[in-house]
Amino acid sequence: MPMIERKDCLSKKFFTKTAFIPLFTFLFVFLPTSLLAATVNLAWNPSTGSSNIAGYKMYYGKSSRNYAYNVDVGKSTSCSLSGLTAGKKYYFAATAYNTNDAESGYSSELTYTVPTSSTSSSATTSSSTTTNPSGLTADYNSSSTIFAFEAEDGGIHNAMVSSGDSNASSGTYILVPNGSGSGYAQYTFQVTSAGNYIVWGRVLAPNGNDDSFYASMDGGVKSTWDITRSTKWVWDKVSHRGGADPVSYNLSTGKHTLTIDKREDGAKLDCVVITKNSSSTPSTSVFGGSPSTTTTTTTSSSSSSSSSPVSTTESVNAEIEAEDGTVSGPMERSADNSASSGMYVWVRNGGGLGGSATYTFNVSKSGKYIIWGRVLAPNNRDDSFYVSVDGGSQSTWDLALSSKWVWDKVSHRGGANPVTYNLSAGKHTLLIKQREDGAKLDEFIITDDLNYRP
Repeated sequence: MPMIERKDCLSKKFFTKTAFIPLFTFLFVFLPTSLLAATVNLAWNPSTGSSNIAGYKMYYGKSSRNYAYNVDVGKSTSCSLSGLTAGKKYYFAATAYNTNDAESGYSSELTYTVPTSSTSSSATTSSSTTTNPSGLTADYNSSSTIFAFEAEDGGIHNAMVSSGDSNASSGTYILVPNGSGSGYAQYTFQVTSAGNYIVWGRVLAPNGNDDSFYASMDGGVKSTWDITRSTKWVWDKVSHRGGADPVSYNLSTGKHTLTIDKREDGAKLDCVVITKNSSSTPSTSVFGGSPSTTTTTTTSSSSSSSSSPVSTTESVNAEIEAEDGTVSGPMERSADNSASSGMYVWVRNGGGLGGSATYTFNVSKSGKYIIWGRVLAPNNRDDSFYVSVDGGSQSTWDLALSSKWVWDKVSHRGGANPVTYNLSAGKHTLLIKQREDGAKLDEFIITDDLNYRP
């Protein structure tokens, strides 16, 4: 099998005292295991610029400098990323880290478009992409316990079609138009970690005539999935009318196929996530970008087998991934598999001053709101931010100390705990400013339920 090489130089810098990683060679090799589920092998020469290098990470995703996933390869100077989808363009960058867990910045970026059956199997950095004619989809996550698909990337059949909406995660979703007949979509993925999985869909069901699909795994029993009614896109777990909510699929290692069949024309599907994690709501950030900085949901009583993924009370919650905001100054995005979508924001120790992140969100009704943050503050030198809403007074938020990610309400040192914000219905802006470098922020929930706990 031919092997095509491409060499680039990567510049590295550790955020420690004066340790620099010099240029080293990044070898890009494409070895297709099949035209529709490619493997990319990446290798590099070991760095000789620092004596305390502990390992390397390879980051990748479908958007430039917004990497949804990463692989920690330890001291290995190569890695193999499999399950890439035909016709999709991927972005790759490497980092190195030292024995103090200080991680370098991203390397220069490589791009690669996985060929389809109608394109060459050699490596390329062309920006052109082609569609996936067979609909064979694959794991987008290196842990192999989460599979994330844009709905339109599956095998779309009969009257099921793609349509455009700027609020969909990639600007496109699928549906069977009203009065168009039958149709279905299929998503094939490879499980390497056997166990019980559930399926989330990002859906839009504006009324009781357009609010259900059939869902099945590997040709098994079809579940009648009554999706949450809403005039906006919301996440909803696949359930079965009068039965399991959510439906749990016991998947062995190997290849599996999820089928979403039309039940009611007009029901819309934007994204699909298959995961072992039954407690955390997905984020569109796993698809390499989000149409907005918020996902606003309310509970719905219109479908007895559907539930809000955020709250079980009649409250209004805005859920925001920290990395989805506008990040400025030395504030930056970084990766951690324990973070809710694999990413968080912070200012690295010694990274400088003036970092901030800004988030815009909407609330549907006026009232008093509190803010929860999922944070990591390992010691009392890395445990605070400044917080303000709509340019108002700035609170000094002392985070709960912990060596793990924990939920903590925004408070004000020596004052309100929690801080309450009197918000009118409509658009608002949340500003998080650096106070102590090293403090980490994973996600927010903004809620009018003062007793709510994430």
